[in-house]
Amino acid sequence: MENQAPVPNIRTTTENLTEHVGGYLDTYLQLVRVTAAQKATRVAAEGITALVLSTASLFFLLFLSIGAAVWLGEVLQDYKVGFFWVSGFYSVIALLIFLLRKNILLPRLRDYIVRNLYE
Repeated sequence: MENQAPVPNIRTTTENLTEHVGGYLDTYLQLVRVTAAQKATRVAAEGITALVLSTASLFFLLFLSIGAAVWLGEVLQDYKVGFFWVSGFYSVIALLIFLLRKNILLPRLRDYIVRNLYE
């Protein structure tokens, strides 16, 4: 007879398979946890960055608007008219955003959010 490898015991094979499956599941759960933590960290960092940039932009826009209103008031020789012109400008911008929200703004915003979820 030639040297034959001994036939593995079914019990031993099943135990080894069970250990490997258990190890695989443990590793998979750790991977899921790490991936979720990375996504949560990225979302939190982007949220904080957006909050800081939004606040800075808001103050910039506020002071720019006040400056433009005062300048227009001096040019038109009535400060109230300058502020009304600036508020009218913002009203036109708000109206454009309102009219374009369904066709242009919301689809792009939705695509941006979905793209970031799957990165």
